[in-house]
Amino acid sequence: MKFHWGHAIFLVIIMFLAAMTWIIVFAFSQKVNLVTPEYYPKGVDYEDQINKIRNTAKLDHKILFEKQNDKLVFIFPDEINSDSISGTIQFYYITDFEKDQKVEIKPDTTGKQEINIKKFLSGRYIIKIDWAVNNKGYYQEFDIKL
Repeated sequence: MKFHWGHAIFLVIIMFLAAMTWIIVFAFSQKVNLVTPEYYPKGVDYEDQINKIRNTAKLDHKILFEKQNDKLVFIFPDEINSDSISGTIQFYYITDFEKDQKVEIKPDTTGKQEINIKKFLSGRYIIKIDWAVNNKGYYQEFDIKL
């Protein structure tokens, strides 16, 4: 049997199908990292987020933080009563959402909260502080490299 143009077309089609199969398998095996596993439901609630950001903008003093050795110290404004505050501090790890950390807000009597960051991976984080005082929500974000 002699090799002719029909065999060449057949080989090209087989190689094309093999390459497409490999691309599809490779694409489906990739890990997809959304910002959060509940990405789409959170998008619906974004109006609440905008209102929290506006409430935070109206504050005279906002939450501050300082890095001290292996700790982050969050300083809550004096105008906020530390007994009535509730919420979370989320450390959003940019490259892998599975490495995110979430901490409940529990300031001491001086309005400060210390968080040990020894166990955190090195890298860039976005600190997302979502808190409420007297049923009024607030939201603040910081970029930090640990």
